[in-house]
Amino acid sequence: AVDGENVYAGGYFYSAGNLRGPLSLVKWDGEKWSVPGGGVNGGYIEQLAAGGGKVFVAGDFVLPQAGVTNLGMWDGTNWSPLGLGLQRIDSTGAVTHGLVRSMTVSANKLFVAGYINRAGGANATNLAMWDGANWHAVGDVMRLSEEIYRPAVPGFIESMTVSGADLYIFGWFNQIGSVNATNIAKWDGNAWFPVGAGFNLNIDQDNDAGDLTAISLLGTNVYVAGRFNMVRDWESKKVLGFDGGNWSTLGSPFREEDRVFFLASTERSLYAAGFISITNSAGNIANGIVRWDGSDWWPLGDGLRYLSTHGHIRAMLAGKGKVYVGGYFTEAGGLSSPLFALWHEPQPVVSIPRSLPPRPVRLPPVPGGVSPPIAR
Repeated sequence: AVDGENVYAGGYFYSAGNLRGPLSLVKWDGEKWSVPGGGVNGGYIEQLAAGGGKVFVAGDFVLPQAGVTNLGMWDGTNWSPLGLGLQRIDSTGAVTHGLVRSMTVSANKLFVAGYINRAGGANATNLAMWDGANWHAVGDVMRLSEEIYRPAVPGFIESMTVSGADLYIFGWFNQIGSVNATNIAKWDGNAWFPVGAGFNLNIDQDNDAGDLTAISLLGTNVYVAGRFNMVRDWESKKVLGFDGGNWSTLGSPFREEDRVFFLASTERSLYAAGFISITNSAGNIANGIVRWDGSDWWPLGDGLRYLSTHGHIRAMLAGKGKVYVGGYFTEAGGLSSPLFALWHEPQPVVSIPRSLPPRPVRLPPVPGGVSPPIAR
């Protein structure tokens, strides 16, 4: 997770710079690694989100001194629980902690998606919002209706992202309340809206519905990644874009076996990562991670390597011309960079004229008058 110039990494690992573990939560401030609030030793983190100086973590851990179990917030000084947290109630009525699949922060709100039935004291099916003091459901319940899946079941979210006050969700559903929205939808803070026609996936056919893995925004365009079976002629197209009116593919360099698991965007480019190996129109070969410049996919330098093979990315974030990746690799661009690396986006080339036009220069006054402007 990124908050300003601070980058937070969570999981279960044994070192970060000069720090030695085991470690579960670390922060990179641009110069050194540190452990916020002592981390969550004795457990591990599966999801992170950050914003406004706060870090939200979800996983399998307990911080008894703060009353935090599996979901908590670090505000720079103290750990604290998020109200009564998230609960999951199974068919027998047994109550367990909710399982978080995705988190994102917008302004002072935290959105959490996963397998949940209640958030604090509120009913919330698989999606909830924390406003800093209380939990809330986010609009009506999403579901897979009987037209698609019998019996009808609650929908669930694979990935989500925010743009200003808008929340975009990407997963398995075809209705949210009375709104028809197939696998992708937008919440504007008051109501749900479909994003184009969505993806008309037949999840009953051969028990193979493809994969819906990631969503990202670049400007006003929405991009999604997955394996889009039974969707027009998009079976081998791993990334799709929506321009506000239509869905389209982004080039065609991906192989059938390629899998894109992560998307992230800077102000100028879209990045995709996963188990991929492509050759673009210029003959450039890229493995593991690629950049879309609006017309073609490009490699990131010499890419990532793990010993003698290609590295694998397990997390990716981007912003302000930087791309942060974590995963199984030992080198990035030929440099030693175990498990974590930073890519600086190429700056656009600025054309400078060979000669500048003459500009007037006023000489200092001389006795008897003022010197006229001359050009040099």
